[in-house]
Amino acid sequence: MRLSAIPFFLAIIISSQAIAQQLWLDPNSEFAAKFPTPPEKADASTKDIRAYAYQSTKEYDSGAVFFAITVSNPPTKLTQTNGKSVIEESNRHFIESLGQQYNRAKRKWKTFADGRPRLDYEVAFSYSGVTLHAQGFWIHHRDRIIRVSVTYMTSVTDQQRRRSLQFLDSFVLMTK
Repeated sequence: MRLSAIPFFLAIIISSQAIAQQLWLDPNSEFAAKFPTPPEKADASTKDIRAYAYQSTKEYDSGAVFFAITVSNPPTKLTQTNGKSVIEESNRHFIESLGQQYNRAKRKWKTFADGRPRLDYEVAFSYSGVTLHAQGFWIHHRDRIIRVSVTYMTSVTDQQRRRSLQFLDSFVLMTK
């Protein structure tokens, strides 16, 4: 087998896995995840950053859970050298946009499945008088930052929370 054929066969294997696990595949076939309901695409841009998100909600009797994959083009050109610092700054802005102090959020650098840096975060915040908990991670993919997240009402049961957080582990990149 020619070496150039290996990426093609890997793409077929990964695509087959996505289908077998009933993963939702983004329209550009770049990533997949197991959303609980079909996601909708929404504009997530700010004044300085172009972004979009795929979002889905799961309603329970005890509360609701919000699932999202947000893709943004940061104003700073991403490189292997500055990727972690751009992710860190994006996470800081995100945490602060929730009305929280950055140093009070849990953050931990880990390694994504393919070896790239991954910043995990966890933060509690209040929105319209409802206490919410956000958990997820950030990665650098090509010239973009991707945030995969689950936000849940603290009223959901432990079983519903654990089941919902499996969404984070279902995320896969389909392209290098």
